[in-house]
Amino acid sequence: MSDSKQVKKYKKYIEKYLKKYVPSNYNQLELLNELCNDELDYYMSITNRGDGKSFNYFAFFLKASIDLELKPCFVVRHFTLQQIIKETIKEICDVTKVLDRSLIWFRNTDDYVLVGYNDKELAIITDLNNASDLKFSSTILKNFPIMIYDEFLALEGDYIPDEMLKIKMIYQSIDRIENRPLIKHPKIFLLGNPVNFDSPVLAELDLFYTLQTHEINTIKQYDNVLLELRRNDNVNEKKNNRIFGNTDSKFTGQFHFDTELLLSKEEFDTIKYKGKSVRILISPTQAIACYYYDKKYVLAIEKKDGKEDYSLSNELSSLERPKLRKNSYSERHIKLYDNFFFYFNNAYSKNKILSDNGLMSIKIEKLLKNNEKTVEEIVEEKEHDRILRLIGTRFE
Repeated sequence: MSDSKQVKKYKKYIEKYLKKYVPSNYNQLELLNELCNDELDYYMSITNRGDGKSFNYFAFFLKASIDLELKPCFVVRHFTLQQIIKETIKEICDVTKVLDRSLIWFRNTDDYVLVGYNDKELAIITDLNNASDLKFSSTILKNFPIMIYDEFLALEGDYIPDEMLKIKMIYQSIDRIENRPLIKHPKIFLLGNPVNFDSPVLAELDLFYTLQTHEINTIKQYDNVLLELRRNDNVNEKKNNRIFGNTDSKFTGQFHFDTELLLSKEEFDTIKYKGKSVRILISPTQAIACYYYDKKYVLAIEKKDGKEDYSLSNELSSLERPKLRKNSYSERHIKLYDNFFFYFNNAYSKNKILSDNGLMSIKIEKLLKNNEKTVEEIVEEKEHDRILRLIGTRFE
């Protein structure tokens, strides 16, 4: 935890800010209470629409940029969305009066928009597609340690390739100062509505099981993630819930879970640990895995671990990881999914695989025969990996 005097001063600052600028019927920015917690990197708020989280978190960090040097870096998916952040900043000034709008200015560069206030640099706006180029601007970015990614949950077709990888690249461009006051390391705020499970962020942070069990209107820490799920009934009362029904996620603040063919975490872990497996690299960061044990085939979309047996394309292949042959595919194989032949580890894997005929046409269970290992061999290999990880951790 950061210096106790600094933390106490920060806590008083929040109390005064909430009383002055945040109406009681909107999101009360409770994630900010743990901003100085050095164990946390991600602050995730998933709520119903209209909860006020985006508007109020934006407003807080714009004010804190001046008062506490907690300068925000607003991240959007595409270059064209930068204009929306500009307009939001202007609206925040008009509505909340946290800052004088007449003193706000914007300066466009090739890689980001610099937001200024009078003679100070206030914030930065950038997009994920610029992640690679932003490393050349690290001398500027390092001064904006609060990454805010609004609408990080989107419709399936709205996500961009390698989205999580690009978030990491921007973070690494920011993380160039040791032991920052109050926060030590940069923080990432992820704000969204429960649209679907296709977010690469949820996959990277392995939060699918967590989201199924996390109680609504609570905040809990999971490793380095602080997660808030919230339903704001004050806001819902003002909406027309007849048009979509009051069970729509826009009102409930919760995801809809189709649990058919999904295994519990305990059952999946058992099958993964004891069963046969085959892994196919499907992107620079993800693999599809098939596990078999106790007469069950289970499919999972997982992070690349460097031990993949095959790859989907020439670009991903290597001597140790050959590209799948043509006879590894069959359109008839898709019928197995209609007949509930496969189970899945979570909703994300199920959605991703069932929406991709290419993945479903892979005769993935047949590939297990070419990769067959005994239970004893698998257990021995996993134990060896565990010991190596422990050794690595000890000498970090």
